[in-house]
Amino acid sequence: MGLPCNPSIVANMLLDVLLNGYCNIPPGEVMEWVNAIGLVLTWLPEPYWIVIHDRIIELLQKPALSSPGGGTLDPFKLLNLDLLEASGSDLSVALTVAVAHSFWHHASFGQVGSIPQLIRERVRPILTTEEQLVVVCHLVGPFLQRFSNELARKVFDVTIELYEALAKVDHSVSELKYMDPICDVLYHIKYMFTGDSIKTDVEGIIRGLRPALQRRLRFITHLNLDAIENPSSVSTNVATPGSSSVTVSTSVSVTNSSSVSGVTATNSNTTSSASSGGLSGVSVSQATPSGGGTGTILGVPVTNIAQGGISSSGNMGSVGSISAASSLASLLQDTSPVNSSVP
Repeated sequence: MGLPCNPSIVANMLLDVLLNGYCNIPPGEVMEWVNAIGLVLTWLPEPYWIVIHDRIIELLQKPALSSPGGGTLDPFKLLNLDLLEASGSDLSVALTVAVAHSFWHHASFGQVGSIPQLIRERVRPILTTEEQLVVVCHLVGPFLQRFSNELARKVFDVTIELYEALAKVDHSVSELKYMDPICDVLYHIKYMFTGDSIKTDVEGIIRGLRPALQRRLRFITHLNLDAIENPSSVSTNVATPGSSSVTVSTSVSVTNSSSVSGVTATNSNTTSSASSGGLSGVSVSQATPSGGGTGTILGVPVTNIAQGGISSSGNMGSVGSISAASSLASLLQDTSPVNSSVP
């Protein structure tokens, strides 16, 4: 800190020792250098460690990630440090992620708590490809447990930002190749951390995604398949008191009825007609007998209908078990070293 240089220059030169000079580091010692740099940065003031955020933005803007089809490796291989080191490939992308993991692993909660703001203000505006989104998931995934333990609201903020990022990428590309791994991460977050706490926050985002993504994420907000396939045909009409007609929703089905057409019931003065997609010509009465009894619909007492005489056909089945794909494990893997001492 006593150097007569701008803090960003000092921090960048410290990072370049690893990111540009990793070829001069003996094999097997790379992770010790990653661990040491992460520890040093956590003890420096913000003008120094904020450079980590700048390097993340530079990483996401690399042609291999920002240009669709611009890279020769898929993002999962591009982030596999062990595989790249064994094959002698370029380690700059994987090492940048490893340094970020090392820094956040050793950082105070004030430092790691800046992740939601980083995604919202700097990362999301530049997202255009799936590869970039996979890297973002890989960056923040290992720290969801820490957020959950120290401040649950941060988990909610990060998750909402991931949905917003997914929506932006969905509108930016014509084809999605990594839908399943990304959806696996979102389901993992739901069942391990958030539950239904952010259901209302993400429901509108999911409804704006392409149908393929809506089908995969429908159990997060309990979307109906009919609503996904035919969004314009789903409507809900509510009858006002005193009106002469009752409109029945298309999702209502009548059980145990051998004949629907032509069934009528009379009112003391008028007969109300109910018509909808599958109930053509069915008449509904709400007449109250002199003895104080209840009205009937299709011969079923209204009290029985309230108890389940008419069942909805839109009920969702129970959520099946979701298999953990290897790609999900890689997205949630912390690449930072375990030891906490500077070598």
